[in-house]
Amino acid sequence: MKRRPSILFLSNIPSPYVVGYLNELGRYCDVLAVFEKDADRTRADSWKNGIQEAHRFQLKILKGISISSKLYGDEMGYAPDDKAFAPAIIKHISPKYDLIISGNPCTPTGIFAILYMRLRRIPYAIQSEGGFPGSGKGAKEHFKHFLMKKAVLYFSTCKLDDQYFYKYGATPERIRRYIFTSMFEKDIPKQPISPAEKECLKRELGIKSAITILTVGRTVPVKGFDVLLKAFQDIGQKEETSIELEACHLYLLGTECTSEYQKIIREENKERLHFIDYLPFHELKKYYQASDVFVFPTRGDTWGLVINEAMANGLSIITTNRCVAGDALVEDGVNGMIVPVDDADALCIAMERMVADTELCEQMGKRNYIKMRNYTLEEMGKIVYGHVADHCAINK
Repeated sequence: MKRRPSILFLSNIPSPYVVGYLNELGRYCDVLAVFEKDADRTRADSWKNGIQEAHRFQLKILKGISISSKLYGDEMGYAPDDKAFAPAIIKHISPKYDLIISGNPCTPTGIFAILYMRLRRIPYAIQSEGGFPGSGKGAKEHFKHFLMKKAVLYFSTCKLDDQYFYKYGATPERIRRYIFTSMFEKDIPKQPISPAEKECLKRELGIKSAITILTVGRTVPVKGFDVLLKAFQDIGQKEETSIELEACHLYLLGTECTSEYQKIIREENKERLHFIDYLPFHELKKYYQASDVFVFPTRGDTWGLVINEAMANGLSIITTNRCVAGDALVEDGVNGMIVPVDDADALCIAMERMVADTELCEQMGKRNYIKMRNYTLEEMGKIVYGHVADHCAINK
């Protein structure tokens, strides 16, 4: 009987998509996953119950000390509570595993673990959902290069992610491509929604607009919703456009109408803007299917799983050049549009083009539906297992 590879997987928190991925990897490997802490307290409750879903792998939660945004910050706003320092991580690190995968190389715990493995000469791999290459200059960048350059494998999601790894010492022969997603096969529609079904959903949700623009995300500056609101104010304002203003509405899901946003919104547009609290995926899916265009105006997401979800539900996409999912999945002008980050004028023009050309919008959505049919957690687990098996065969 063929021996199953043994994997030690290190990560920050047991988020739902990480647990789903590890369950799929656990079909083929013996996996122990060690997390720094149990949850991100800034997330909705559904992000805090991933532990209960772990059934094909072993799971260990450490009592890491949370690191605040002041100590380990996010320059673009409130940092998530998903990073911690857990020195007990080294109790679980051992050369007995066929492969140790660090999914948290830039958290305090991940850095400590890699330093320990470097000291003990224990091989390790790094798995990234995406990253933006730094300048390569300064003490912080040199330290990052030192940490990452000795990995035996780098699991990368796209060419932009490759460039990130190259910046910190990777070589092409050590990079392995894999897909990154949050959806199981059951989460992806069997076929695109029909116009009649869409109209029925719109009535159920109380959507009365002819054209619906959708965005999804938390109320944090990195998401760029202030730019989106500024851009939306100007749709149909130019004399040469034939867009009827009242026909186009914007839905912001999971986002609060903060005082900052209220200052941006003009009185005449208030009825065309809809802020809706966090929704579970089965409810969110209805809004994807009832909408026409998905906009993700991020200032710097290392992936952006909402793009996967929107594409799988047949939506055309507009996002920025600071979104790794956009780099990996969106071909500008073919299945979506890429605009410069923080450029409200460019974003407005892109939305106007989508709104005015419904045929283009529909064609892009159909291409996205087809593209995402195999972008599943099941496939993600298979791909990573294939790379692990190859590595084990070479290093017998």
